[in-house]
Amino acid sequence: MGIWIINGQALELNLVQPLADRWHQEGLRFCWMKDNPTILDVNNDEYYTSSEDVKEDSKTHRVLKEVVNVLDSCKKRITGHIIHWVMGPCSATPHRNWFIIRPK
Repeated sequence: MGIWIINGQALELNLVQPLADRWHQEGLRFCWMKDNPTILDVNNDEYYTSSEDVKEDSKTHRVLKEVVNVLDSCKKRITGHIIHWVMGPCSATPHRNWFIIRPK
């Protein structure tokens, strides 16, 4: 498990440490879904779009937009691309419902 530091607090996450370190150095940001509750609503057009590329049983599905605007764990507004998403329980970490975003 990798360690991600937020405001002096160390979180053990399901990332290998070299990846966590690289993402930190590249300026990626940690976000809680509880700080962005509408991101879980697939009908919310702020975060989701319909995709003709993702069809199952002849239905069009909703997918996250390439670029979204969210609050990070420090309550700063960030616009970027979500690159890592953990919903619910995750192996070897007690932390649930979070994501990592690459600012644009």
